[in-house]
Amino acid sequence: MALKYNGVKPLNIKPSYSANDIVDFTCKLQPGRAVKAGSFRISGWLNVQKIVPGTTAAVPLTKDDCVFMSPYAGVHSFWRNSTCYVNDRTLEVNTMYPRWASMMKQSKYTLEGINTSSAGLTELCGSQNDVLLLGSEIAPNTPSLPGVSGYTPLSIPFSFKPECALNKSSGDLGESRFPQMKMLFNLASAVEALYSTKGAAYVQANIGALQYNFMDLQLQWYETIESPMAQPVVFQTVNLITQTLVSSNASFAVSSPTVYDAVSLSFIQQSHRNNYAYDNYACEYVPSLENIGSRIEFTVSGGDNPIRFPIQTYGELALNYWKSLGGDIKNSLMNVYTSQNGAFGIGCRFTTGINDRLAVNVILQPPLVLNPSQNPSDCFIYVSGFITV
Repeated sequence: MALKYNGVKPLNIKPSYSANDIVDFTCKLQPGRAVKAGSFRISGWLNVQKIVPGTTAAVPLTKDDCVFMSPYAGVHSFWRNSTCYVNDRTLEVNTMYPRWASMMKQSKYTLEGINTSSAGLTELCGSQNDVLLLGSEIAPNTPSLPGVSGYTPLSIPFSFKPECALNKSSGDLGESRFPQMKMLFNLASAVEALYSTKGAAYVQANIGALQYNFMDLQLQWYETIESPMAQPVVFQTVNLITQTLVSSNASFAVSSPTVYDAVSLSFIQQSHRNNYAYDNYACEYVPSLENIGSRIEFTVSGGDNPIRFPIQTYGELALNYWKSLGGDIKNSLMNVYTSQNGAFGIGCRFTTGINDRLAVNVILQPPLVLNPSQNPSDCFIYVSGFITV
């Protein structure tokens, strides 16, 4: 089998990309070639700087600033939303891509595992990625960056595997069937992607704002010789619905636009979103779920119960959430400490269906440590499914 390495630059090619920019990759193959399934990766250089209060000049971060990315999302944190196309047909739209990437990492790695994994290192994951953000070398052909003068900033190289439908196919993507494939991303703001653990007083005195730049971005993949395929190609997709937890007796109801087989939910307090003091992509624990009488219930179209009993224990909750994400044996979801510190969620795997009304009921019994009516949380509901092309 003849493998070939290939890559493209973004269509809107620029020296650097920053907050709210659009990054659009198009993959066109030569006749007789095919993209190896799951081989797409995005690589480049990342530079992060701060603006000191009372100035407009950008200066390098210091280790004392303790500026981090989400330990599970890593460099995915900067790619706010993703859209995938084949032959001008939309496969998937994910308007909170970093959170989904973080949830997938949580289902496949322990925190210790991601700190020591080479796959996690190239994606700038782990609990010590503040050191990586300081930069390691000057990126090739570094352009003039906004607010930077008098020095050339240090950057860090990265390479990550996009958690999107085009990268989750059941077979190789041949040119005869897929002559044109696209990935489109909208970049997040710095306050969405970064946070500091130094506390409000230090941030107020030393960090007026943060900024970042991507340089030398490329979409890369492996090509092989196209082989005739009698069966259609199946793409795993995810669709996001956002709702709010505002009551101790809440019901989240969603309809799936595609064939579905799982639903996964994660939460974060609204006051913690887009705040330099908090990880914007943390999957926060819902307090009081451990109380006697608190429970989770799943229903389909108001009648069918995929789990025929209410979930009342941590073990049952973690196991079903882990199954909904298709996780590995070693993970952060089935560990009490990590689950209650940024890796919590609710989920369930279903019998395959379509056009059903899925409902997840969350019932919290007093005493309520955090009353949802006073401290509402945003709920991100990811419905996993598939499309056949």
